Amino acid sequence: MSTGAGPTEGGNVYARLWNPTVARFEDALAELEGTTDAVAFGSGMAALTAVLLSCVQAGRPHVVAVRPLYGGSDHLLATGMLSRAEAMAVGERLVHPSMSSGFGLRTMSSMAGGYSPLSYHCGSVWPHDTAIAVHGLIKAGLVEHAVRLAMGLLAAGAVFEGRLPELFGGFAADDLPVPVPYPASCRPQAWAAASAVVMVQALLGIEADVPGGVVHLRPTAAVGALTVSVVRVGVATFDVSIDASGAVLTATAAAGLAIRVGTV
Repeated sequence: MSTGAGPTEGGNVYARLWNPTVARFEDALAELEGTTDAVAFGSGMAALTAVLLSCVQAGRPHVVAVRPLYGGSDHLLATGMLSRAEAMAVGERLVHPSMSSGFGLRTMSSMAGGYSPLSYHCGSVWPHDTAIAVHGLIKAGLVEHAVRLAMGLLAAGAVFEGRLPELFGGFAADDLPVPVPYPASCRPQAWAAASAVVMVQALLGIEADVPGGVVHLRPTAAVGALTVSVVRVGVATFDVSIDASGAVLTATAAAGLAIRVGTV
């Protein structure tokens, strides 16, 4: 992955996407579609995200302005594809006030020309995507960044009485004390409900080896004390309780399942 001011040697995909004569990334991606370069690199979205990251690091605001930053870049964090510097660059963008509303991660930066806090894809907050970002940030070792997003989503969850909707408005928490409902949002909704599971996984640092019968726990002190019961791993379950410092107070598992505790 290129992180400098231009394409790496032999990087045909980057050479095309960095072409200053191409006005829009969509046009560049269209040229790549179906070529061996595109197949070798991966999906168009992965290519776009990688190039946007490079543009941000290289200080090319005209490129970023053409294709505004969006929340989907957080999906790269937990993959291990990014270097420490790249992960930090993504993390800093995700918690910037233009991306983080204070109640979660916006789908598009508030600095973008097309931003609207009540647009489904261009400014609202999706709880499940915020949870993915929290998980990725913790996996990347950016715990403080994760805490900022996690606390915002937990605050939103309290307002929605523990039943997070599919999405809600991306208005800033500094401007409005409560998250604004999205008129056509489903509630309850499967993606939003699953965000609670991903948050628990992230905050407890759960990594399950089902064939090996082992659960690794690397809890963080991100949001204080936490107790979780009857977490299923394969056919077995376990319970765990941590204090406000992230230390494990109790961890018990059914027969055939071992728990190993580490730290983030």
